[in-house]
Amino acid sequence: EFRYELKRSSDEQNLGAVGKIEFDDTIESLFGSLDESLIQTEFKPKVLELFRTAYQKGMTFNRAFAHLMNVLLENSGLVFLDPNDKEVKQLLAPLFAMELAETPKFCKLVIDQSAELERQYHAQVKPKSLNLFFFHHGGRYLLEPRPDGYSLKGTRQHLTKEFVEEAVKTSPELFSSNVVLRPICQDWLLPTVAYVAGPAEVAYFAQLKPLYDAVNIPVPIIYPRASATILEEKAGKVLERFSISLVDLFRDVEIVKQKVAGEVAELNLDEVFGGTLLSIQEALEEIAPVLQTIDPTLLGALENVSKKTTVNVEGLKERAVAAQKRQHEVSLRQIEKVANLVFPQSNFQERELNVVYFLNKYGLEFLRWLYGELKIDLFKHQVIRL
Repeated sequence: EFRYELKRSSDEQNLGAVGKIEFDDTIESLFGSLDESLIQTEFKPKVLELFRTAYQKGMTFNRAFAHLMNVLLENSGLVFLDPNDKEVKQLLAPLFAMELAETPKFCKLVIDQSAELERQYHAQVKPKSLNLFFFHHGGRYLLEPRPDGYSLKGTRQHLTKEFVEEAVKTSPELFSSNVVLRPICQDWLLPTVAYVAGPAEVAYFAQLKPLYDAVNIPVPIIYPRASATILEEKAGKVLERFSISLVDLFRDVEIVKQKVAGEVAELNLDEVFGGTLLSIQEALEEIAPVLQTIDPTLLGALENVSKKTTVNVEGLKERAVAAQKRQHEVSLRQIEKVANLVFPQSNFQERELNVVYFLNKYGLEFLRWLYGELKIDLFKHQVIRL
C-alpha cells in the first residue's frame, strides 16, 4: 500500500476541499516506491508515465483524476463537473438556503426513514442536524446550529444567523454538502434518469427518498453496478488442477488449503515402500536355497545384494518423502497466491486491488477490454477469465 502524505503544520490542520489540494515534490517518492513494486512488463513504462503525468507536482486531485480518466476511458462520453465551481454553487444556493431555514427537517426525515429500513437493512449514513459544511480560512468545517447562530465544528469560531443567511445569497461557494445532501445536490443540478450504485449505495439511497420528496425532485432509478472477479490464466489453471471453485475460496481459504494438503498427502509412502521392500526381500530369500545347492559361497553375495537393495530403496523413499513435502509446500503457496489475487484480504478485488496491477500486466487497453466483457444486466457477481 502506497500513500501520499500531505504536508500539514499539525495533525489537527483542516485542509479544506480535498479535490483542490495540489501535489508537491513528495508525490515523486510515491511513484518511486510504485516503480519498485511493479513487475517488469512491456507496459510498465507507459503506465508509470501516465500516472506521473496525471499526478504531478502542481496538479490537484480533481485535475489529476479527470486527466487519468480521460486517457483510460477515452471516447467514453464522460463529462466531469467540479462540485466546488463557483457557478455550480450559485445554482445550489436555494437548496442550501432551504436546509438552513428548515433545520433540522432534513435530518428528521432521514432518521425516520432509516428507522423504518433498519428493520431489514443496516443504515449506511447518519444525518447531522445541519448537513452543510462551511469554508473558513482554507478549511472545511461542519456547520453546527446554536441558539444564537452557528459554530464551526472543531473550532471556537461562531457565525451569526444573519451572516450565514447573507453568505448563502452572496457567496454560496463558501458552502458544501455533506454525504446526506450530496445526492440531492447532484440531482438538483442534473436531473438524473438512473444512478449506477454499489451495494452500500443502494441502501444509502433508500434512506434519502424522503429528501427527494421534500425538495420536489424525482428519485432516480437506482441501477446496481456490475461486479466481477478477474480470473487470470495461471490462477485458473491452479484452480482446475486442484478442482477448486472460486466459491470455495470466497467461503473459506483455510478449508481449501486443508483439502489440498490432504490430497497431496493422500499417498502413504511408509506403506508403499514398506510393502515394496518386503516383496524384494522375500524374492531374494526364495533364491537362497537354489544358490545353496549350486555354490554355498554365493550366499554371501546374496546377503550383500540384499543389504544394498535395502539401502537403495530406503534412500529412494527419503527422496520421495522430501519431494512430497516440497509438493505440499508448493501447492499451499500456489493456493495462497491465487486466493490473495482473486479474493484479496478476504474481500472482492474491486475493494482491494488497484487497477495499476492489471494495467501493468495487460496494458492501457485493459479497461476497454473489460468494458466489452462485463454484462451490466446480469445482476450477479461475474467471473471474467483473462
